[in-house]
Amino acid sequence: MSERTLEPGDDDGAPAEGAGRRPTLFATLLGPALFAAALLAPLPALAGRDGPVVATTSVRCVLGLTLWMAAWWMTEVVPLAVTSLLPLAVLPLAGVASARTVTPTYFDETIALFLGGFALALAMEHSGLHRRFAHAVVRAAGTSPRRLVLGFLLAAGLVSMWVSNTATALMLMPVATTVVRAVLPPSEARGAAHRRFAACVVLAVAYGASLGGVGTLVGTPPNMIFRGFVEQHAGEGLPSVSFGRWLVVGVPLVAVLLPVAWLLLVRVALPVPRDLPLGERREVVARLAPASRTTFDEHVVLWTFVAAALAWVTREPVTIGDSTMPLTGWSAWFTPPAKGGRPESFVRDSTVAIAAALLLFLLPSRTRPGERVLPWAYAVRRLPWGSLLLFGGGFALAEAFRPSGLNDYLAAAFRGLGGLPSWALLLVVGFGITAVSEVASNTATITMMLPVLYALAQGIGAPPLPILLVGTLSASCGFMLPVATVANAIAYGTGEVSAREMTRAGAVLDVAGVLVMVAAVLLLGPLVFG
Repeated sequence: MSERTLEPGDDDGAPAEGAGRRPTLFATLLGPALFAAALLAPLPALAGRDGPVVATTSVRCVLGLTLWMAAWWMTEVVPLAVTSLLPLAVLPLAGVASARTVTPTYFDETIALFLGGFALALAMEHSGLHRRFAHAVVRAAGTSPRRLVLGFLLAAGLVSMWVSNTATALMLMPVATTVVRAVLPPSEARGAAHRRFAACVVLAVAYGASLGGVGTLVGTPPNMIFRGFVEQHAGEGLPSVSFGRWLVVGVPLVAVLLPVAWLLLVRVALPVPRDLPLGERREVVARLAPASRTTFDEHVVLWTFVAAALAWVTREPVTIGDSTMPLTGWSAWFTPPAKGGRPESFVRDSTVAIAAALLLFLLPSRTRPGERVLPWAYAVRRLPWGSLLLFGGGFALAEAFRPSGLNDYLAAAFRGLGGLPSWALLLVVGFGITAVSEVASNTATITMMLPVLYALAQGIGAPPLPILLVGTLSASCGFMLPVATVANAIAYGTGEVSAREMTRAGAVLDVAGVLVMVAAVLLLGPLVFG
């Protein structure tokens, strides 16, 4: 990344999907070969709860498609979104599901929620509100080296709770490198402590973006994929996952993980001396000061954002134990009386997100006369259409597990793990998903693993929600490698952190993250989800 400060919407700060990788013939053929192997290999009949479970043609097709998509997602032979289109062709041709059944999953209600959330993030970028927020955090942190690292970690974590991890890293990384270069000598004149401090600052942005995304449903794609998966299986004993319920687990997690990450960074992995001399505080703050007062557009985006967040939190009743928080559950006003069965609310989290986005698309800008607060032309170039297709492909694949019989077959295969204590099983799941997430995107990882984890829970007769939740949270724990997340790649691209430093810091944080997440699910999961 160059030393210039990226302006909102600049595209050259983010690595392109699959950038730097040239697909090999082996990687290209691997997916179809795995599909063919699943169709042709001798798969034994397994002992299920109600008798033997046979690998039918439908089971083999969906298993093969899962392996094909996993191989292409991990090797990025083609963009992730292109791989996500495979269910639209393969499932109807294989006779597993009709096109009328598969196609609607590509605009699931959760995908609409993600679309609205990204529009809010783009409005924050376009108005410049994110930079004002970053400046305020840096001003509060001062120029103490450890406090600066903490400041960027908190800034990235708080922003990433509401904005995508990638957008958060793109927003704050230029500010982080500007601060580093303002308070340190030139690269060639830096000592070891200076270099460790610079690495800690950029890693604080990357790790804060990943950890903060755990806090809310819209913070990172795996959370919304988890929610969509649970909604697909709502009739099978899984509780609903509302925005408010997730907060009760996610916010304490972020509140614990951010300080833990800070301590591990500055004291264990890349020690930063408390008395490392940096630049004069007043001079550094002056360099980062906003050029003007808060604009009308920034006010509009801020209050729209606050209103949407409050509506998300209070849409459904937030119940902790036997107590329900006041002023929650307003969506019941829009729920018609049930005619048998569970009443379905007409208003969902996606309704709030799209309503907020529509408001920003509609209101005229006073900062840029003749434009809207969020111009459609600006948004349409930057909305992650590929990610939306990725979600759709994952939901289509997961939906095919049940009718094909693959759910029952995998459940029978995993029955042998039933002897493990619950905490040990969750640790196995957490570390396993984290390992996969180091070499594949967290979105692709959880998309391909949620159906497998659900089958695991069914096979051993364990409650599925803790296993699914630990797997989802652990997908955000890829901290070791530059290729693990886009945020890591952006940090590595600054030139301020080496791959060895990232691996050293990330390995420690991976272990700590999984342990804290498993503990949170065991302690808070039953309290919130029953």
